[in-house]
Amino acid sequence: MNRDGLTALVDCQPRAALAHLPTPLERHGDLLVKRDDQTGLAFGGSKLRALEFFVGEALRRRAKVLVVVGSPQSNFCRLTAAVAARQGLQCRLLIVGNARDGHDLSGNRWLSSLFGAELIPVDSASARETISDYLSQLQRDGVPFYFIEGGGHAPEALWGYLQASVELLTQLGTVGTMPDRLFVACGRGTTYAGFLLGLRLLDCPIPITGVSVARDQNRCRSEIHDVIDRFCRQYGLKNPVVESDIWIDDRWIGPGYDAVPPERWRIIVGQARRRGLLLDPIYTSRAMQAVLESVHRAACRTALFIHTGGLPGLFDVRLAGGLESIAEKNSLPVASAGNSQGPEHEDEN
Repeated sequence: MNRDGLTALVDCQPRAALAHLPTPLERHGDLLVKRDDQTGLAFGGSKLRALEFFVGEALRRRAKVLVVVGSPQSNFCRLTAAVAARQGLQCRLLIVGNARDGHDLSGNRWLSSLFGAELIPVDSASARETISDYLSQLQRDGVPFYFIEGGGHAPEALWGYLQASVELLTQLGTVGTMPDRLFVACGRGTTYAGFLLGLRLLDCPIPITGVSVARDQNRCRSEIHDVIDRFCRQYGLKNPVVESDIWIDDRWIGPGYDAVPPERWRIIVGQARRRGLLLDPIYTSRAMQAVLESVHRAACRTALFIHTGGLPGLFDVRLAGGLESIAEKNSLPVASAGNSQGPEHEDEN
């Protein structure tokens, strides 16, 4: 399939124009950075690409309420709340966590509230049942709602990243450089799946590494394979992705999803001071760890880093424990993180 053909397929889908596209492709020596943190709305992020198609379908169905499941510091929830405000829709966020999470109003949670979303706490232990009951009650009440799975992990999201693949290849042609490998942070794998499918539909063989933030390789591969297969069956496309195409690097999970050790903070500080590039503590900093390691061992000469956003995470003091140990050496003022715990559920990318 050529780029015009894939673009025509994308253009046939219901879509709301939300993002500032194309996002820039920057060159930093042998590192190329696709700046999807600059999609424009509410601190940006690659998830806005997916939301264009979710909201397009919601508007087609004449929904008045967007309902989303997410963690207390979900980037997807923050963007959905902003999109709902712009489109004149109600937004209800089912926030899955423990009781203490309801007392925290910082980072993405604060922004979601600022955009007017209703934050509904859901206990982790009974989340599946509670969410099902809530949606059933909305149906009984006749509420015209549109439900989006946690982190936007659904086939419809892939349209946004198929378009991004066309955009990216066009930009690479302009700069005259093809990377040896792409790197992108991987939560449930939706962003990864869309880029992989898009590039393979365009007969582009560039390998893509998904850098897992929480799940082991097998679980990531399974979810990526599943969402690509569902997409192709739903929209009548032949699936060009084979099992060996799916590369997952789960070495950077560390002690937990929301644990940010000193070495990752050193990468965040280093990229800010060397390139003026801001990375978040959970997603893009992990992906950058994989990029730097690959370049260091000469496994990759020219890397392309997909910057998926998530920057409000930089302002969550609960994640700053590992930063304190390097703050004095790097002349960094650091607010105390206290004994607070970070978010418990990964639901992005």
